[in-house]
Amino acid sequence: MINNFNLWLIGFLEAEGSFICASRGDLSFVITQGYRNIAVLYEIKKFLGFGSVIKQSPTVFRFVVQNQIDLLKIINIVNSKLILKDTQERFKIFLNNYNLRYNQNIEYLEPTTPIPTLNEAWISGFTDGEGCFNISFIETKDRFYIRFILSQNEDISFFKEVFGVGSIEYNKTYKCWSFVIKDLCTCKDPNNKIVLDYFEKFPLKTSKLNSFYLWKYIMNQLLNTKVTPEKRAALKTLCKLINN
Repeated sequence: MINNFNLWLIGFLEAEGSFICASRGDLSFVITQGYRNIAVLYEIKKFLGFGSVIKQSPTVFRFVVQNQIDLLKIINIVNSKLILKDTQERFKIFLNNYNLRYNQNIEYLEPTTPIPTLNEAWISGFTDGEGCFNISFIETKDRFYIRFILSQNEDISFFKEVFGVGSIEYNKTYKCWSFVIKDLCTCKDPNNKIVLDYFEKFPLKTSKLNSFYLWKYIMNQLLNTKVTPEKRAALKTLCKLINN
């Protein structure tokens, strides 16, 4: 049975990973992160037992795999496990180039599980790459607006089935789809609590873990305590720090 770090890693690479086929034939697998998340790259390296963490710029670092044997290990990890159509297509191209370069005949395997579940860490990894915890105060309505968002450049409506709640929105500016669970503070749908339960069970590994805990703290304050004018002002300040 595939372990949860593997599933977290697959979700994370679907959000942040790149299968690179250079014009001269060189192949590489890369995950790029800002300096705040360099520890995650070293954690991936330690778990896999191969790859290199290199400095791309003063604030950007990359986990890189380039040799034939270790690239094959990456292929074996993700083959049949990818969820997103775009990642599947990029992986197919990469796999074809790998077969040609190293005279192999590795078959592309269709996903054994077409959508992720809340009983595994794939969504946690994907959220570390493409998720957002948000709380804003709407002055005209004098209320806090709480959301959990996952975004991607393809239709990700399957998240509605996975969570049993939420909606799909299209952002014309960024040309991406977003799965949104909104109004968590006032919505009576008990399924909204599923977000909190999931990330307590499968913790995030990047700096978004801090965002999640601050988001959760503010939400609990809004739901379980009396919000005085003084507390409202303090919570409004905290909201600005969630994704900082």
